[in-house]
Amino acid sequence: MTPQINNKINRSIKRYWIGSNRRWEKYNESLVDRIEYLTDLSFIKDYDTLLEENNSGKIGHPYKVPDALIMYLARLRSIFNIPFRTLEGMLRSLAIIANIKSISYSEIFRRIRRIKPELNNINSKLDCIIDSTGYKITIRGDYLRHKWHRKRKGWIKLHVIISLKDVTVLSFTITDEHTHWCVPFII
Repeated sequence: MTPQINNKINRSIKRYWIGSNRRWEKYNESLVDRIEYLTDLSFIKDYDTLLEENNSGKIGHPYKVPDALIMYLARLRSIFNIPFRTLEGMLRSLAIIANIKSISYSEIFRRIRRIKPELNNINSKLDCIIDSTGYKITIRGDYLRHKWHRKRKGWIKLHVIISLKDVTVLSFTITDEHTHWCVPFII
């Protein structure tokens, strides 16, 4: 029985199906590509040279692991939401297998937080990114509001325009929760 593809509900299935036949070669290749990206350990071949490049010109204690390994751990953390202590355990196992040094979870945390994003500008007409996020005004929960019949405090929204070229904040504004995300920059 062939699956019914509803164009409105699941468009991602459509690229792997032609009529009643699955595009197996394309589907299989996409699964392989996902794992290749996730488990790409090609930096271990050039581990020593990458480490020397990271430490050249560095003031203070030299790094024990290169930035490529930190990027690998950051990728695992972002995809699977792995805690930093678990990343340390994974790095210890990798250190035994590949004969490299390991670092503590606190150093992994600091190095991941210092990563500067590299944004490849695919669209040459795109110069900036606009985003917004909400913040609660108080830390009081709904329980206290319900118990004491207090008025809801609400939240504020931070709207930001970021430059793609040098990843700097071009503009920002703060509004209340009732403002649509694009209105502050249109006015």
